[in-house]
Amino acid sequence: MTPAATSPFDSEAGFRLAVDAAVLAAAGRICVFDRDLAKLRFEERQRVAALRSFVCAKRDHRIRIAVQDTRHIERKAPRLLELLRLFGHAIEVRRTPEELDHLSDCQVLSENGFAVVRFHVDQPRGKFIAADPTTVAALLDRFGEIWATAEPCALTGTLGL
Repeated sequence: MTPAATSPFDSEAGFRLAVDAAVLAAAGRICVFDRDLAKLRFEERQRVAALRSFVCAKRDHRIRIAVQDTRHIERKAPRLLELLRLFGHAIEVRRTPEELDHLSDCQVLSENGFAVVRFHVDQPRGKFIAADPTTVAALLDRFGEIWATAEPCALTGTLGL
């Protein structure tokens, strides 16, 4: 077993490297909380491929995404929308209620103890947590509370010519 470790990051590149590492190491369920997924860049080809690989790796793998605003996904993330269309049984996106708009952090969590926590969505500072199920369990509990208040949303992409 890998020993638990926490690594700070303080740049957008460091943030995305941490997210990529967390998704690659994830097992079971990935839970994402973010304002709109824009800084996570889940629409990029390599991240969509990583999410697809995760969902296809095991039948019980699931991805839950809670966002405060879905416009970025609908307007700027056609690859992610296609992934949602193909794997709707394993990937769910919910919109959080307005009462939670004051939350400004971003999290990518995995049930097996890997996580990325960005302290504020507008600042590229945070930490990558590796192989620490106890610490991540507390974050997953918070995510569960957010998820319980969020509502399923029907995402539609912008049609282009």
